[in-house]
Amino acid sequence: MSGSMSDSSQYSQGSQSSAPQQQLRRPASPTQDRPPHEIVRPRLEESATREAVRAADQLQPDEQPAEQPANERANAPVNEPARQGDQQANQPPNEVTDERAGLRAEIAEMTKAIAADRKERQRLNELAAAARNAAARNAEQEQLALQYEADARQIQIGLNMANERLNRLEARLDSAPAPAAAQGPVLLPDDNSLVKFWRALQDDQVTERVFRLDPVTNQMVEVNRDPDQPLQPNETRFLTLPDGVFWLGNYKLGSVLMVRSCYYGLFDAIINSLANAEHKNSWIVTGNPGIGKTFFSAYFVYRLFQQHPQLTVVYEPAQPGSDIRYRLQPNLTVHTGSIPLQSFSDQLSNLDPRTWYLVDGHPAGIYNAYTLLVTSPRKDILKELQKDSNPKMFMPVWSWDELLACIRQRNATQARLQAAEERFYRWGGIARHVLDGGLTLPQSEILLNLALNACNVKTVRNSVGQIAGEQDISHRVLHIKRGTPEAPRLSA
Repeated sequence: MSGSMSDSSQYSQGSQSSAPQQQLRRPASPTQDRPPHEIVRPRLEESATREAVRAADQLQPDEQPAEQPANERANAPVNEPARQGDQQANQPPNEVTDERAGLRAEIAEMTKAIAADRKERQRLNELAAAARNAAARNAEQEQLALQYEADARQIQIGLNMANERLNRLEARLDSAPAPAAAQGPVLLPDDNSLVKFWRALQDDQVTERVFRLDPVTNQMVEVNRDPDQPLQPNETRFLTLPDGVFWLGNYKLGSVLMVRSCYYGLFDAIINSLANAEHKNSWIVTGNPGIGKTFFSAYFVYRLFQQHPQLTVVYEPAQPGSDIRYRLQPNLTVHTGSIPLQSFSDQLSNLDPRTWYLVDGHPAGIYNAYTLLVTSPRKDILKELQKDSNPKMFMPVWSWDELLACIRQRNATQARLQAAEERFYRWGGIARHVLDGGLTLPQSEILLNLALNACNVKTVRNSVGQIAGEQDISHRVLHIKRGTPEAPRLSA
């Protein structure tokens, strides 16, 4: 059960569930009618990713983060270089170079192991599907299918561990100091993930595809339509980058971006207001944690580039503890700079629609350039931009239709679809929790009960206007809902 907190915004979004979607109803108890293999899982030989994780951890035992809850570990990258900043600042150039080379080698090894395990997981899933198809003719195939599925789940556990380790390595590489000789901005190499993303935009390598949910088959079907033609209510646009290229260079965002219907309104309101009488140059997009505000910032850059091919973006991603910012330029280059040293301030000193300052999840600096801040509604992050009454817009939580489109596009099984709907009934439209296949129903119940037990009338009232970040529990039970300016409300 989730409460909801309304706040005013000028955007609305509605959706109608199709008949096949309505067949999915409120779930039963998390353990009701579950076969034993889902409760007691066999232990397998360790996958390549788990071995890679152990090997990497053994090489650097002192770099492991303090123990955190599983959901926080998954969503809070460890920034070890920030903790050791003073030590690294005093390293000789050759040691710095060796560190960066070592990190790149570890990342390459981890990426290779992840690819191998993904292939093995796919093979096991295909074997399980084949065994289930034959189960009607041979009862022994049912047990074989269960074993294949259990093996695939164990591999997924290893993949989750490896992905967390890979994210930490990439964060360390991005934050690792440049050689001492390079005091100014540092040019990123061609194989950097952010560089590959930026060049994919420049080279027009983004594929736009439109899908609709077929009411007969309950599957996503591609629709051939002009990119400028308005979408129908049951249609969704997906933006796909080449394999191995990720949105904003972030592995977590993946290569496929689903364009939520609210993205269009948010983008148009920001861009069209460039001609408004108040001459505001900064905007805030906020909302509950875990609903895809970073995805919107990726979409925002994509749309900006379509309008201004000579676009320059100064980008500060959500990297806790990091002081790095990036400059993406029309000549296909990406440089890193320092926030404390005010790197790239010359580009940010002028009001030019071809230059944007994009900040994610932390306070934005005050510059003359056009600025977009995407963040959860935390006062410590918003206060500077709010001083000048800059426009603030709220992104809504996801509807079930949106979640269903995202899940169907991933070719999810009926079991995964049912599990996602059960999580939706518990969490509402918080995509991070609903789409997280690694969050079991018992774990989901525990997290939600912890949040409910910690809430009372006082904490709810204190949370009005500020749903905190991942370290707080208010966002788990309070959802921001857009109402009319005349009738804001708080409902339970």
